[in-house]
Amino acid sequence: MFPAVKVIHILREDLLSQAVSMSIATQTKQWTSKLASQGEAVFRPDEIFGIVETIAMSNISVQLYCAAMNIPRIRVIYEDLVNTPERELRRVFEFVDLDPAMAIVSTPSIQKQADATNAAFVEKTIKLLLKVPPAANSQSGMTAQAVSSTRSDNGQHPEKSKRWKFWRSQKDSNPQPAD
Repeated sequence: MFPAVKVIHILREDLLSQAVSMSIATQTKQWTSKLASQGEAVFRPDEIFGIVETIAMSNISVQLYCAAMNIPRIRVIYEDLVNTPERELRRVFEFVDLDPAMAIVSTPSIQKQADATNAAFVEKTIKLLLKVPPAANSQSGMTAQAVSSTRSDNGQHPEKSKRWKFWRSQKDSNPQPAD
């Protein structure tokens, strides 16, 4: 279809922190440090796990689509891009057949937004997850679609939701897709 297409797939290594950031930004409408916050974020663990699911499925979808369509893909870990931008840009430039010497690293115009609230929400989510007893039957047969559509935004305590039981049963299986 597009013979020259190459995919630069930028993803976060820490999906939980990414999901917490997205939950906070959705609530406060502060998507970048240049925007003013429009309120306080509240801890919504079920929303956070829904976001983790969405991100994980999106990452897997990109990987599968590229494999199925035989499209070259390079994975760029966001944290590596932040910590070693020169190295990561060199990799990307080489991947797209450009001279790595052309890469120019500049200071971003926005600032990191993660703060004590993010850290507290991550810690609370992990504590909740560790408190939840494993689902009675880890082979629950729940499909990804069923889990995605299971919402407890109605105030149900997250430990009682199907999503929490599913996540708890899956916590030890963390597949890392290969390039």
